[in-house]
Amino acid sequence: MISVSEVPDFTEDAWLEMYRDIDIINHPLWRLYVGSIDGTPVSTSALFLAAGVAGIHGVPTFPEYRGRRIGTAMTYPPLVYSPDQGYRVGALFSSEMVVCIYRDIGLVGYGEGNIYIWQPPEDSP
Repeated sequence: MISVSEVPDFTEDAWLEMYRDIDIINHPLWRLYVGSIDGTPVSTSALFLAAGVAGIHGVPTFPEYRGRRIGTAMTYPPLVYSPDQGYRVGALFSSEMVVCIYRDIGLVGYGEGNIYIWQPPEDSP
């Protein structure tokens, strides 16, 4: 997910550490999905269930596989699973590149936001 997402390279270790610390693979509030073509992983999606909201995260697709509706397909498993767990509201953040995908499958935009990343200066203790 990190290698394909639009996050700065210096955040990679922090993301991986966070996922390891929360044991995301075994965490009861998370569900992870991997999309593959002929056995090759090409996309992911993740679902976080909490506070009455189904949060869909991490739906990147490797560039060479884009344009095949894989991102659309990877968004459906969290959407299908969530109501079965009692969730009626879903939320996700989208890059401009794929906002049309989410609109096409019936999600409605409710606002725009920014992602802020802070990194301490190299000379700080």
